Amino acid sequence: MRFFLYLSDLEILGDGSESIYGGTFNDENFQIKHDQAYLFSMDNQGPNTNGSQFFNTTSEVSHLDGKHVVFGHVVSGQLVVDVIDNVPIDTNGRPSQDVVIDQCGQLILCSTHRFRAFVNLRNIAFYD
Repeated sequence: MRFFLYLSDLEILGDGSESIYGGTFNDENFQIKHDQAYLFSMDNQGPNTNGSQFFNTTSEVSHLDGKHVVFGHVVSGQLVVDVIDNVPIDTNGRPSQDVVIDQCGQLILCSTHRFRAFVNLRNIAFYD
């Protein structure tokens, strides 16, 4: 079993260097630990280099604490994460088939004035 699922940048450019703010942005905090599966965490190239790439944990990965910011977790649809985690990979760790998540989310303003993302994972497709 792998310990995380890497999700590419949203523009599919491959470098993940640009966020919705343009360029990179600073780490917020490291309060939430990588102590379980189904967490969303930012990928980066070092301190304060967050862009648009992130990953989803599939197990506890404490060695990432203090390096990557956890920003959410899977509320429902854990089975979909498990299905993706079981897609065969090649020797470079790449999936044997493309996994595409499409039409998957919305941002809403909640009562604490923080944005929360809700993801509908029913629209997942596998392509050969």
